[in-house]
Amino acid sequence: MKNLLSAKTLRYLKIIDITRETGVVTFDMIQAVNSSSKNTVYADLEFMREQWGEFLDIRVNKNNIFISNNAMRDFIEVRKELFRNEIGIRFLSNIFENPTHTIVDHALDLSYSESHLRKIVIEINKFMKQFKSEVVYNQNNALVYTTTSEGHLNYAIAEIIKFSDLEPTLPTVDRQAFAKF
Repeated sequence: MKNLLSAKTLRYLKIIDITRETGVVTFDMIQAVNSSSKNTVYADLEFMREQWGEFLDIRVNKNNIFISNNAMRDFIEVRKELFRNEIGIRFLSNIFENPTHTIVDHALDLSYSESHLRKIVIEINKFMKQFKSEVVYNQNNALVYTTTSEGHLNYAIAEIIKFSDLEPTLPTVDRQAFAKF
């Protein structure tokens, strides 16, 4: 999953995870975990406060950061929101939902340039390699999945569904037409 997430999203997730474990952390801890400056930590906390202030109680003093919430489900909602807004995840789900779309169609659907989506295909394929799967162009120039192991692909899809609002249905894969040997 990490290959599909931007550096900013990963920083937010790390801040949430580390503060959830201990309740309070120092700026030095966050800086070390995220390899970022104190200004970046402040900017990240301000963004989190603006976006998820209703879910998270974020308090900052000179040296410490306190993040708490009313219920664990609030943390889950914030995590889902982060994943839902991530372009790699949205692009991946768009490919699942529209197996006949070309890169041009996906660019129009997602309001991103074709060149940006081509870079994301490379990142998706790095991620999917561990599941013996990849995104390829078929003979009609549509983006489709190919796999040598349907079980691996189903596991990868289940991992993605777990973190997004995709419908929990698995797409079918025409293994004869698109399987790599």
